[in-house]
Amino acid sequence: MTESRIEPTEVGSAGILRFLESRTAPHLFGLPGSSSVPIFHGLPSTNLRFITSLQEGGAMAMADGYARFAGPTGVLLYMLPGVATALSNLYNAWRDETPLVVIASQLASHARSGQAHVGEADLDEITRPFTRFAREVSSADELMVALEAAHRSAVGPPSGPALIIVPEDVMSDGTSMLAEFPLPEPHIAPLPDLQPVIQQLLSAERPVIIAGGQLRRHGGSEAIEALADHLEIPIVYEPFWNDRLGVSPGHRCMVGQLTERSSLGSQADFVLAIGCRLFNEVRPRSDQWFPTDAFVAHINADSTKLMQAGRTSWSTAVPPDQIAESLLSGCRDRKLPDELRAARQTRLAAVIDRRATPRPGPYSKVATALSGVLEHSYLVDESVSANLPILLELKGMHGDRYVSTTGASLGWSIGAACGVALATNEPVVCVLGDGAFFFGVQALWPAVAMQLPITFVVLDNGGFASTKMFEERYMQEQPNATAGTAHFVGSDFSDFGPSVRSVADGFGLPVVSLASGATLEAELNMNRGPGPLLLHVPIVD
Repeated sequence: MTESRIEPTEVGSAGILRFLESRTAPHLFGLPGSSSVPIFHGLPSTNLRFITSLQEGGAMAMADGYARFAGPTGVLLYMLPGVATALSNLYNAWRDETPLVVIASQLASHARSGQAHVGEADLDEITRPFTRFAREVSSADELMVALEAAHRSAVGPPSGPALIIVPEDVMSDGTSMLAEFPLPEPHIAPLPDLQPVIQQLLSAERPVIIAGGQLRRHGGSEAIEALADHLEIPIVYEPFWNDRLGVSPGHRCMVGQLTERSSLGSQADFVLAIGCRLFNEVRPRSDQWFPTDAFVAHINADSTKLMQAGRTSWSTAVPPDQIAESLLSGCRDRKLPDELRAARQTRLAAVIDRRATPRPGPYSKVATALSGVLEHSYLVDESVSANLPILLELKGMHGDRYVSTTGASLGWSIGAACGVALATNEPVVCVLGDGAFFFGVQALWPAVAMQLPITFVVLDNGGFASTKMFEERYMQEQPNATAGTAHFVGSDFSDFGPSVRSVADGFGLPVVSLASGATLEAELNMNRGPGPLLLHVPIVD
């Protein structure tokens, strides 16, 4: 670790910028405000490039997408209005363990009354449930310690957003600041006894591996792919939304998402859940996912996720890459008995055949058209109703190029796609519903202003399709179901309001309208010039 030394006094805003320049990625996101003028005035003298959106929610989403590929990233927000506006996408980043260092400005200390003056609120209390660290500093002398703690918390493990609230006077006051910022030592957790898990990997008749997004973030994906390949074990993604793909969709052992009706779960005698939440479900799971006598091993860097998981046979709060590599090392030179290997191969082949069975539905053509998109682009997915069909059809060995969110706060993907494009300098395909499009529309402005290489694929079903589905289910459960009529209040805007095309036109975004999925693949593969494009795909049931 580099020894720190003290340099002469500097103002707090200069120290913040120097810290961000030293410890975060070169792009900085957010919006300016009156109480943060000292920071923004100093930005031109740094190597940081500031990226803004029309609104803090879009800026937070951009930082989220960017940080997933560029590492710890800085975000600047303006007091309560900015923090509150960004909160839903801060929640998404927290769910997905994205390493963000968020600096929120605050009223000057002498102006704090505790009586909710304009822009005043206890931001640490508001954000604490959705951050790894949240603290308001009361003097410039505290600033360095708070920034260091925030960065350490953001990096983890487990990683996630960290928030520092800085009053306006603290930005202007002088303080002795550390001239060199020591980097934290790499976190090497002590490994538990892995023999019970290794024994199950080598002896179970019906094993299954659930690969979560944390596995991709920590770097253990290739080890798990090699382990499954060596031992003939099917791999599944977590149920419902996945922030990253723990393994590549084209791996021969990958068989899609786990569902409650899947025989892979209901008949399993060993479950290795690595880097996943177990489970990331919308509604509480029943007791039918796994047999009561199945051996369930759960690995997650966040101990709280282990506590929330319910019944397990074995668990450890160690970063999943360390466990994955150790399991592979422990099994690499071990061979399965011939009879057991043959049985596993037969079972795996049957599951792969079931995955290949066509699944007709309103999104099937779209999913087929997107199946090879990871071969040439990054895919940012906020398709919601189409998420499962798309994941079932994805192919190729570039699972690291898939980005989504488990937070389910709509309006994330347009900004996230901007961040991914800035971080990777590669083409990005952003697939989203028309509902998500209208939630996050303000982030179209930076996409157009910076001419980012993003193709937005908007699946337009005229409203909030998932909410419509739940109303239809509700009707079916009522005693008078046959006489009822769905009203879709607030969920159906197919016959009124501005269209997707007209809104995109207003931002200067080129639009191509397509028949439902028919020519989407050709449009995605077309060699276009620089800058964003929107493909409008009507969805017909």
